[in-house]
Amino acid sequence: MPQPVEEARTGGARMPVLAIFFSFAAAYLLSYGLRSVNAALAPYLSAELGLSPTGLGGLSAVYFAAFAALQWPLGHWLDRYGARRINAGLLLVAALGAAILAASTNLATAAIGRALIGAGVAACLMAPMSYFRRCFAPEQQARFSLWILVSGTSGAVVATLPAEALAAALGWRSVFALAALLLLLAAAAIFRYVQDRDLVAGGAAREDGVGAGALLRHPRVVPLAPMALLGHGGAVALLTLWAGPWMVAVFGMDNAHMARALMVLMLTLMGCYVGMSFVTPWLQRRGLSMMRIGIAGHVMMVPVVLAIGLLGDAHTWWVWLLLAFAFPSMSLVQPALAQEFPKAVAGRILTLYNLFIFVGAFAMQWSIGLAIELLARLGVPLPWNYRLTAVALGLIQIGCLAWYASRRRRALIA
Repeated sequence: MPQPVEEARTGGARMPVLAIFFSFAAAYLLSYGLRSVNAALAPYLSAELGLSPTGLGGLSAVYFAAFAALQWPLGHWLDRYGARRINAGLLLVAALGAAILAASTNLATAAIGRALIGAGVAACLMAPMSYFRRCFAPEQQARFSLWILVSGTSGAVVATLPAEALAAALGWRSVFALAALLLLLAAAAIFRYVQDRDLVAGGAAREDGVGAGALLRHPRVVPLAPMALLGHGGAVALLTLWAGPWMVAVFGMDNAHMARALMVLMLTLMGCYVGMSFVTPWLQRRGLSMMRIGIAGHVMMVPVVLAIGLLGDAHTWWVWLLLAFAFPSMSLVQPALAQEFPKAVAGRILTLYNLFIFVGAFAMQWSIGLAIELLARLGVPLPWNYRLTAVALGLIQIGCLAWYASRRRRALIA
């Protein structure tokens, strides 16, 4: 973890690392918690709002659609106006969305609230990552990025058993009402404590003419795009929505057991992020690049997803924990890619990659629900409709790795 007594220097100015880090971390904790909470609240939302699997997947996926829609303009805003103003301002939108969702009585209103949350938390990871890219040395960036991801996983932990317990005691609306208040506090902390050193470091006010087309066609981006969309996006869809319904439908858990299993999953994920924050610098000192470590995570994810589909016995729920060992290293591809571009476009390249991930997560959350329903209508019994869907996702991820390998080989030959 970044040492609280350390201070980083940028342009001759001293930045209090602790205040900056924890202001960003609090916002990302809430962002990740709200992204994941529907997995624990799925039974309550389905019962009260009358949602089918497709409806539940659509309600959760609208978060990712709104989140993804903001990613490209967000990159420009971060490069031009800096992390403090953009992150704090958007959190006010998220607070409004949480309040609307808490008061909703039908799917349409709930979807509006969910979309506003997705838009409002769109900068909660990209703002700190772009800030770190501009204000800290390259050898520090992997550890800072992983510790921000630890804070997000802490939010995912809170979104499991604690969220389910609060929903059971006071109703699911209380979860979103509390989130609205905490989002306002996080916005105030970022505006107060985060300094505008990233504007100085990146020369962010300039217009450099680097557009989406140039980045989309860039030879470093093209091989990674399908892995971000379908590999990383599919893993996000499993962890943030379908893990909960899977444990109920496939393993026969009740809501309380499901919430406990999700909490164990997220605690394992958080522990793996902590471990990777120490292992990654060690691996880098021994010649492994951050990008190679990230690609290894994508490779490890494939057999895990296939095993989830092929092993359906209740005693094999622990296979889900293996996702936690692959996911943190997968997440390093994003900051590794940013290091390969100039600081002035850090916001745009980070948000472009994030756009890939969350378009993929949106598509996969909805598509998994659609596939489960379609297979059931075709006569595939429970739990095989769930299990075959996971196998299909694993095969898609193999295809993404094959694309990456072929494009990289072509680039090396050229």
